[in-house]
Amino acid sequence: MRFLTEGKTVPVLTIVAAIVVIWYVAAIFMNAPVQRDMNRRGDVTVTTSQLIAQTWSQKKPIVPAPHQIAASFWKSTVGVKVTSRRSLIYHSWVTLSSTLFG
Repeated sequence: MRFLTEGKTVPVLTIVAAIVVIWYVAAIFMNAPVQRDMNRRGDVTVTTSQLIAQTWSQKKPIVPAPHQIAASFWKSTVGVKVTSRRSLIYHSWVTLSSTLFG
């Protein structure tokens, strides 16, 4: 645990944590108007915590939450065959090969 107290580990982890917190807060504020409109159209009354959960789980959010990005990344790398056109690895290889041959 000595490596955490020396060097740059703690400041870097602090900045990363702050970015993630700001990202989640931004996802709430950017997605809330759309969610409120959907709730109003569906005649649904929700609490603040339910609204927050809804903004973080929208199918097509304005600002996706970090966990949605991670799930999408996981699905596009591990969840499909490498040779599939839906695979991020496939598209990475296409880009890399074009770069190397160009």
